[in-house]
Amino acid sequence: MLLQDVLYKVPIRRITGSTAVEINDVQIDSRKVKQGAAFVAVRGVAANGHQFIEKAIENGAIVVVCEEIPAIEHNNVLYVQVENSAAAAGYMSHNFLANPQKL
Repeated sequence: MLLQDVLYKVPIRRITGSTAVEINDVQIDSRKVKQGAAFVAVRGVAANGHQFIEKAIENGAIVVVCEEIPAIEHNNVLYVQVENSAAAAGYMSHNFLANPQKL
């Protein structure tokens, strides 16, 4: 599914690259990221997903959705800066899973 479709209704602050890229999954857990996935770095009570951006990239994330762009950006990764990662994860999951082609 195209990232631009998955980002429907997500309030975006900044994007580094084109959203016309194909993704195959949306994850908030860096351990579950596979090649071609979008990783959403969510701030939680026990952990801050921003701490796991590098691990998600190592596992194959090609898109990182975050509230703060990391100090070191990878050339082969598209970064999407949002106001609220948790809200973005909700919209993105809904858009990704509601796609009839995926069911």
